[in-house]
Amino acid sequence: MEAGTGNLAELPRALREQPGYDRPVTMTCPSNVTGDLYREVTYLVKQRYVEMSATVRAYFPASDDRDSRVRVTVYVALPQRDGTFVVNRRGQPFDALMSDPKPMTSDVSGAEKVTIRVQCEAPHGWVVLSDGLLTGD
Repeated sequence: MEAGTGNLAELPRALREQPGYDRPVTMTCPSNVTGDLYREVTYLVKQRYVEMSATVRAYFPASDDRDSRVRVTVYVALPQRDGTFVVNRRGQPFDALMSDPKPMTSDVSGAEKVTIRVQCEAPHGWVVLSDGLLTGD
């Protein structure tokens, strides 16, 4: 992991024995106040992979938040000849509801680093990427 380890969280206890939560990457939702509108983790992949896939899942324990949407956006850092990086969003953001998990697939070819950004409509929840897989050439 390159950055953002402090944004990772344990899978909520209520989900630990549930099917469909294999190999989870879990982050708590941001508070949605100024300065805390999203959470990110960045992985150093060193141009070894071409695709990243997972299932985007939302979890909100409060019943009045259960219709809240979560969004996952994937960014890649592409190395340049001068040693710098250009950061680009890959594909469209992936939205999910607690009742409607969504598959996510992103092209990460050529990336030195991959950043996963999560945003939430409600602040008291979790975003879980389950069944995550990085595929090489």
